Amino acid sequence: MELTPTKDIMFDVVKTTHQNLINLIHGLSEEEKQAKGNLQRWSAKDLLIHLNFWGKHFLTQLENSLKGERIPMAGDYFNQVNDGVLYENMEKPFEEALAEHEETYQALINKLEEFSEEDLQDKERFTWLEGRTMIERVIGNLCWHPEAHIAEFLVKKGQLAEATRLQEAMTEKIKVFPIWNANAVYNLGCFYALNGMPDKAIACLKESFQSRPDLLDWSKKDSDLDSLRELPEFQELYP
Repeated sequence: MELTPTKDIMFDVVKTTHQNLINLIHGLSEEEKQAKGNLQRWSAKDLLIHLNFWGKHFLTQLENSLKGERIPMAGDYFNQVNDGVLYENMEKPFEEALAEHEETYQALINKLEEFSEEDLQDKERFTWLEGRTMIERVIGNLCWHPEAHIAEFLVKKGQLAEATRLQEAMTEKIKVFPIWNANAVYNLGCFYALNGMPDKAIACLKESFQSRPDLLDWSKKDSDLDSLRELPEFQELYP
């Protein structure tokens, strides 16, 4: 079976996302680095801790996939995920959280190198992915997820223009991966809707619905789009 050579593209996007996070860290003041957040407004340290937890989780999934062992799923951490992780690490120093992030990131890169092009692209290779490719999961876990949190952090800092630039750039990068072609555009539409750009949001949604009509049903209950619901242009998207 001839495969599209996308492993290198995958690594490019993963490394771009990591660099975006490092750029964010480098732009922080010492006060911002040491700040304590809360569940409503995460600090920079909280952002790192969240990404570290899920990075380690994905690393274990990758390791176990290669060894043919049981794959841990998010439900295994029911009493811990997200809010619990932040509480557990509230007193951890920023520098330690950053060092942990770098260690986890490098371990992920090293582990992904062990996957062949076929491993990454064969939808039947890993049953726990339920018909999706490993490369699609990598893009979701190591690109879209951290990039969404980076953008949210920047918006709360009052840097909407930079957050928008990063979201638009990431969307263009991950659109080349089949499952993300519509999903990336839909998620960008959600970002626009949440940040007062209804015209851009509706244009993105229209494009994503054309590629994946099943997103129509999801959008009806997606709270990210609540700011659009009374707009005639939005309502026209629904047959």
